[in-house]
Amino acid sequence: MKNLVNLKSLSLNFGKSKACTDQGLADLSQGLKNLVSLERIYLKFSWCEEVSDAGLSRLSEALEEMNNLQKIHLALKRCDGVSDEGIKRLGQALKARGDSLKEMNLNFEWCQSITKEGLNTLGQALRSMNCLKNMSLEFGMCNFLDDTELQNLSHHLANIASLQNLHLDFFGYCVIIFKEECKFQS
Repeated sequence: MKNLVNLKSLSLNFGKSKACTDQGLADLSQGLKNLVSLERIYLKFSWCEEVSDAGLSRLSEALEEMNNLQKIHLALKRCDGVSDEGIKRLGQALKARGDSLKEMNLNFEWCQSITKEGLNTLGQALRSMNCLKNMSLEFGMCNFLDDTELQNLSHHLANIASLQNLHLDFFGYCVIIFKEECKFQS
């Protein structure tokens, strides 16, 4: 990826790939560090059984260095090896991009190793993002999460003054917040 220094947008779909591993994410992450002009990134690793916290940590390292990143879409649905540790590291990386990220979509549906501690850590990291306008977080079917966690996360996210559109999905409940107006859907 050394020759792609002017690339503005990148979309990679590894969904359901049995060949996608932590080492693959490490290799990809190394290449991503060369994409200094990247503004938008879409990465799908859903159902990649060999992806764990180690791979997410390496990816997070690369995200931290992307100074121009404005939009991120990261799908890790049903990656059972992703737990609170990976979420914590991702939260740190996103916090580092708080001055440039305008749009974020994170999908961790069916990640059974994510608990309320991981979600709380992510919420704390996200509350300092001062440019974020659009956010979607999906944690549906994460067994250790409940409505109390949704409320706690909402309190963290309420501190993002720039946020205009928020979509949270937990256990079939969907909360959509537009500016100061709150609507609950089930």
